[in-house]
Amino acid sequence: FIDTFGDSSLSCLLIYGAVSFIALKDKRATGNTRKNPDKIKVNHANKLSFISCKDLIYIQTERPYVALVTESKTYLHSSTLKRFKEDYLNEEFIQIHKSTIINTAFIASFKPRKNGDYELIMANGDSLKVSRNFNTYFTASL
Repeated sequence: FIDTFGDSSLSCLLIYGAVSFIALKDKRATGNTRKNPDKIKVNHANKLSFISCKDLIYIQTERPYVALVTESKTYLHSSTLKRFKEDYLNEEFIQIHKSTIINTAFIASFKPRKNGDYELIMANGDSLKVSRNFNTYFTASL
């Protein structure tokens, strides 16, 4: 094969193939996944629903799901907290605990605790703990 086409043809074929492979890989990686969409698709009571990210008060781990808490309902979504944060959330959301992300627009009040934690009261009345590991993110967002 090399004798028929020569070394330069084989080199061109290898380079073209490698470039095509890299371009295809990059296209797949950035292709159809849309980051930070406005609506989240959830199944609730055997019915497909869409909820707005703006309506989320907080997101909490409920293994193997994440619980999406709104004013009216709590939905389960099949995702991890890290993946959900990457795919859907914007700068209004901060992580306050290894298992909790909040929407800062729904903080009603907060108070420091003696051990360096904070206690948050959300607009729906739920009380959440800001852990010491994440309180720097919380205090920076105030």
